[in-house]
Amino acid sequence: MMAMVGEINGTLIPKTGIENPIQVKCATCHHGVPHPQPIADITKMEFEKGGVDSVRTKYLALKEKYYGSDAYNFKPGPLNAVAEWLAEEKNDNDAAIAIMEFNIEQNPDVAYCYNLLGRIQAGAGKKDEAIASLKKAIELDPEDKWSAGILEKLQKGK
Repeated sequence: MMAMVGEINGTLIPKTGIENPIQVKCATCHHGVPHPQPIADITKMEFEKGGVDSVRTKYLALKEKYYGSDAYNFKPGPLNAVAEWLAEEKNDNDAAIAIMEFNIEQNPDVAYCYNLLGRIQAGAGKKDEAIASLKKAIELDPEDKWSAGILEKLQKGK
């Protein structure tokens, strides 16, 4: 990696013609982490090792150590991606629901998290729970037409 940094700074950046360019450094990618990796990938591997409880433990440990450092993205997106992976690729709706419930604990005011939870619940045949989740999404974002449309279909029994 040191050779790569040298190549970028010594050869590639000068070819851009930018005056006084910012130099690439280890922190550019690593942000203080020895092995930089997206948190969604880390949590997927953690799920494979020990399930939902292992994901929660690892995520919270990383958040405790790195929150605010730009090392990891602790916004809802990575856990949403893990839940979608569990529901769609692993066919494990129960685990996906548990991850979304954990995500909502971490991000209680994000309408999209409730939308995704509701869609996963609906896919798992948990209609009443899905309706409640979609109502919460709409409560948080009254302009959320996507959740409103899904909710309407569920309430009509479609």
